[in-house]
Amino acid sequence: TVKKLSKQLKLNLVETNCHLHPLDSMATKCKSALLQVEKEHGVSASLFGSGCGAERIVLGLNKMRFKDCRGDPTGFRIYLATNDLPLGLITRYRGNRLHILFHLAAVYTQHYSHVMEYLQSHCLNGSSLKTCLIKDLMNPLFRIELQALALVGKMLTGPWMSTFYSNDQSLTYMGGVGVVENIIKKIEEALSSNTYIEFSKDFFGNPIDQSNMRKVFSNVSDNTLLSVVRALLTAILIVLKKQYSSFLQMDALERSALDAPTAAARLHNID
Repeated sequence: TVKKLSKQLKLNLVETNCHLHPLDSMATKCKSALLQVEKEHGVSASLFGSGCGAERIVLGLNKMRFKDCRGDPTGFRIYLATNDLPLGLITRYRGNRLHILFHLAAVYTQHYSHVMEYLQSHCLNGSSLKTCLIKDLMNPLFRIELQALALVGKMLTGPWMSTFYSNDQSLTYMGGVGVVENIIKKIEEALSSNTYIEFSKDFFGNPIDQSNMRKVFSNVSDNTLLSVVRALLTAILIVLKKQYSSFLQMDALERSALDAPTAAARLHNID
């Protein structure tokens, strides 16, 4: 359609795709990468589904929190209230929607002991869902998957939401393209080291609270965790280079020529 309109109107029309929606593709690619990791380790989840272990855990706990027939919404709410945890601690998981998978992975990583205590001692549902959740949550690889997703959330997808889920006009659409290009370079730099990834700052350059990181990710230097994080970042790099390929192939002069035509474009079309 764009090509036909450009030809008919004799104009160079520019597609300003939403800067937020690459997060959906990142989540999809990350889940595929985790499935490959599970295949290499010869591990498969007990929970129903075709996704990776981490996603099945997220889906299973969502059923426990919100589904009357399969889950235990009342018991879950009582446990949260009894332990002074907010009732909104767990949000509904709706597919790959933006940052949600990474956010929930961080919640379950940070509150792992609470989740296990609830399932083992307080859950009113005696179905196979509870049994499989306990089994998969005790699996070391699936715990690492949740931690890896949570780390990517802290390093990339969370700050991405904060930056682009805004109507602040100080950041232009093409300025956003420049931000993404810089992120691609930082991910490539992180992957260039085979033994170490820097977690003191996110990929947007913002400092990360290290005391909180140590509490949540006590084994951040674990080799398996780092290898899984690297697999996720590699997958994300593929997504970004593909979705922003048309801009990345332009030189500085071509990009600057798009500043005026895209001046009215918004960072996102999520509305």
